[in-house]
Amino acid sequence: MHTMRISLIIAIVALTCCCTTTAVLQQKVVDRSGKKLAWAANMSEKDFVVTMGSGATQTDAQQQAMLTLKQEMARSVAENISSAGSFTRAEKNGAPSSEFSSIINSKVSKIAAIQGVSLSNAEVYWEKLQDKKTKEQSFCYYVKYPFSAGELSRLVAEYRREDKKLTDRLNELELNIDRVGSVEDITAAIAELTAMEAGFEDKRADRAQQLASRYASLHSAIRVVEKSNEPGAITYALQIGERPVTTQQAPSMKSSCATKMAVHGTSEILLTYDHDGCYDDVENWLTVSYRFGSATCSKKFYIDLSEGRLKLKVVAPIVLQQVEKRCIAKLTLDATYTTSFVVESMELNLLGQQKVMLSDQSDAELCGRGNHTIAISFNSDLIDLRSQGLASGALHLLNKDTGERSTISFSSVWYVAVR
Repeated sequence: MHTMRISLIIAIVALTCCCTTTAVLQQKVVDRSGKKLAWAANMSEKDFVVTMGSGATQTDAQQQAMLTLKQEMARSVAENISSAGSFTRAEKNGAPSSEFSSIINSKVSKIAAIQGVSLSNAEVYWEKLQDKKTKEQSFCYYVKYPFSAGELSRLVAEYRREDKKLTDRLNELELNIDRVGSVEDITAAIAELTAMEAGFEDKRADRAQQLASRYASLHSAIRVVEKSNEPGAITYALQIGERPVTTQQAPSMKSSCATKMAVHGTSEILLTYDHDGCYDDVENWLTVSYRFGSATCSKKFYIDLSEGRLKLKVVAPIVLQQVEKRCIAKLTLDATYTTSFVVESMELNLLGQQKVMLSDQSDAELCGRGNHTIAISFNSDLIDLRSQGLASGALHLLNKDTGERSTISFSSVWYVAVR
């Protein structure tokens, strides 16, 4: 049966080749490689494929003959596979099942054994022809290549092995979708699955299409997650849910004030920048943006230049209150930044009375923007609590974030709270 199929194919080739009987009548042979053999004259021989190519040069004719040889071998294998009933013959997406053979044929032609066909295993014969009227010359090149039923079976088996590899790879891509680790792997998987979809001739095409769509949806699921942020350096990562992903792609970056922006690394990404043009009293920001497939992934980072800075002012009258033989001085401070601090001591000068030095025995740590109330006690005999008026002084502070000490001056009014 295999031999009949091969002979039928060869007969078709012989009928459609350019060296037809009519053409030969108009041409004469002016040179040849030797005596014309029976297989070349009959264009057939058992357990062989015989093909012929023509061209303006011998090289052109030879290349055409080899191309036809590979095509006929591939077609024979494809028809054997199709006739074996290995693939669904139902329509796919409205396409007739006759297209399946064409798809299989395309895949078969790419297997190594057919791509590796060469003249080293073939018998050849060529003729140089001249048109009797125009004197134009051309070549016919004949190739006889071994192709027995056993060789056909071997190529069918090789095709099936290659086809199984594609199925295994499809299963592997399906398994890996929940653990893919890079944007580049996602993009590569989409391209591979798209090629698979075009090459599959059965239900695997639908699986490949659906899986490619699932991989594409991962592009939209990627988020930029901030890990740390300090002036001049921001660390962030790309994540799908809690799963980190890497990319070789550099983001586009914009900022309200930062310059010399650069990113380093692919896992936890370090973004460095110069913030000399940024101010601590306005909102400063920096945005990174990626384009993954058809999805955009971006994040706005805020540049906070207040870290470690300490700025305080007294914002309310100083309230004095006598408790037994002690006096408590209460001050309300407004902190501009979030820096933690301690009031270690205070100098207080009440107009018309002696200057006193007050120490905070609690060393209470204060933190955060906004108002903070501190209370420092001292010996009530130091001042006259029956009066009120203007006050001035200084606060001696310890910056808990930096360890630095500083002093701020203040002026306010004071009064005695009635118990």
